[in-house]
Amino acid sequence: MTSAPLRTAAIENASACAHEFYVGLTDIVYNPETRRFEITIKVFTDDLELGLADAFNLPEVVLGDYGGSAEEDSLIFGYTLRKFSFSRKGGEVLTLQPVGRETELDVTWIYLETDEMQPLREAVVSNTMMMEIYRDQTHIIHLKQGASTKTVLLHRGKKSGILKP
Repeated sequence: MTSAPLRTAAIENASACAHEFYVGLTDIVYNPETRRFEITIKVFTDDLELGLADAFNLPEVVLGDYGGSAEEDSLIFGYTLRKFSFSRKGGEVLTLQPVGRETELDVTWIYLETDEMQPLREAVVSNTMMMEIYRDQTHIIHLKQGASTKTVLLHRGKKSGILKP
């Protein structure tokens, strides 16, 4: 098992051996047929692996192919639900249900959905995934409801944003 200082050094030096930008993309789409918001979070797999290892104090996490194991899913959804939130105006955090995930080489898609609900007039979204690993981690969040699409950019200095579809 890797000691905490060695794991910390590996995390701090991760940018030296990985890609040069750290961005996640989240699409939140209201489906009027199911009356649910469907959420897709797309992140780089190597960054997610580092985030999971750090969050769960593991020496290393290597995600498998499509679907993966139940243990991997538990780590991914546990981490995601700690770091990502979707709320109504006024602060009521919406319950998010894991739907599934896909991992393909360098990208992982994480799928969530809300319980049945009406469209929102205003939403608050927060995503701090991998911000503990990379100082310049950003998340582009798109909220689509009907014909309206609104976008907010989140980063270390702005961890949540308000979207008014």
